[in-house]
Amino acid sequence: MRFLLATLVAIQSAGSASEVRQVVSFRLLAGKAPDAIQIFRDEALPLYQANEPMLRFRAYREVESPEPLDLVVISSFRGMAGMDASNRALAEEAAKRGARVGEIYGRISASADGHRDEFVEMDSGLSWGDMEGPGLLVFIRLRVVSGRRSDFESLLRERIVPWEKERRLGAGSETGRFLLSNGFDFLRILRISSLAGANRMTEHADEALYHGAFGPTGALMLTPVVVGLARAAFESALEQLARSPKRIAYTFVADTRQVPTTQMALAQASALIDSALLQVRAAADTVDEAARAGDPMDRTRRSFERMRCAQAVRSSRQALDLILDVLGASGFALSNPVQRMWRDMNVASRHGFIHPENGIGVYARAIAGVEETVLPIA
Repeated sequence: MRFLLATLVAIQSAGSASEVRQVVSFRLLAGKAPDAIQIFRDEALPLYQANEPMLRFRAYREVESPEPLDLVVISSFRGMAGMDASNRALAEEAAKRGARVGEIYGRISASADGHRDEFVEMDSGLSWGDMEGPGLLVFIRLRVVSGRRSDFESLLRERIVPWEKERRLGAGSETGRFLLSNGFDFLRILRISSLAGANRMTEHADEALYHGAFGPTGALMLTPVVVGLARAAFESALEQLARSPKRIAYTFVADTRQVPTTQMALAQASALIDSALLQVRAAADTVDEAARAGDPMDRTRRSFERMRCAQAVRSSRQALDLILDVLGASGFALSNPVQRMWRDMNVASRHGFIHPENGIGVYARAIAGVEETVLPIA
C-alpha cells in the first residue's frame, strides 16, 4: 500500500539515530480539514515545538493515496522510554498553557471520520540519503509472507538499499519495522523531488518502456478506454439502425437514416472519434520516441501530450452525445448497450488524470509560464 505525502510542518532536534516513530493518520470529514488543521497549527504545534525529549516531529498532507488521509502526524523518539518522557513533557507543557493534549486532539478528532495510530521501529542500517529536503515522500506499507521476515530484511540490506543508493533513486529512503499496525510488517519511506522529475526506479536503463514521462504516460493509460467506448457506441448505434430502422417521434419519417441531420450527426461523431484516436496515437508516439532517446521531456512538452489526451476525451464525449441524439431517448433504455457505454464514459472521463479541463489547464499554465497548481506529475 503506497501513500504520497507532502510536508506540512517539520520540527527536529538533535538526538540518536535510533528511533521509534508514532504515526497518526486522520481522515477528516468533508469541509472540516481547514478547521482541524488550524486547531493543529494554533494549539498542538506550539506544544511540540517546546517538547525537548522528542527527536523529530513531522506533519504531512496527502497528495495521492488509496485511502483518504488528510493529515498524517509523525513523532520520533529515542525508543519507547523516549516516547514516555515526551508524553510527560507534552502534558506538562500543555498544563502550563492551561490546556490538555487530549482535549486538543479530541477537537481535531471531532472533525475526523476516523484516525489510525501506528508505531514503527526505524532501522538506521536501512536508511540513506537526505530525507529532510523539499519534495514528496512515498510511504509504502508492506506485508511479508509468514516466516520470511528475516529473508525480506536480508533482501533490503544486501540488494534493494544498495541498489537505490547506487542508482540514486530519489533523494533517500528509510525503513522501519511496525511494532503496532493493522497487519503490516514494514514501513518504507522514499523521498522524491516530484512524480514528474523523479528518477525512473528501474535498473533496466536500456528498456524504453520504463522511461516514458510519467504525466502523459499516465494519461495514455486511461484515455484509450474513453475513445474505445465512443467507438463501440458508434458501431452499436449503426448496427441498431440497420437492424431495425428507427422512426423519428412525432413525424412521418419511418427511417431516421434518411434524414440529413441524422446523417450529419453520424458523420460528425465518426470524425470526432477518428480525431480522438489520432490525438492519442500522436501522444503515444511522441512519448515513446522521447523515452527511446532518453529524453525526459520538459514541462511544456509533457503538458502538451496531456492536453492531446484531454482533447481526445472531449472529442469522445461529444461523439457519444451525437450518437445518443440519433438514438433518442431509447438509447438510455437499460436494454440498450449504448446507455452503459455512456455511463462508463462519463465516469471514466472524469478521472482526475484525464479530465479535459485538468489536462488543458496544465498545458495552459505551462505555456503561460505560471506556477502549476496541481500535483507535479505533468
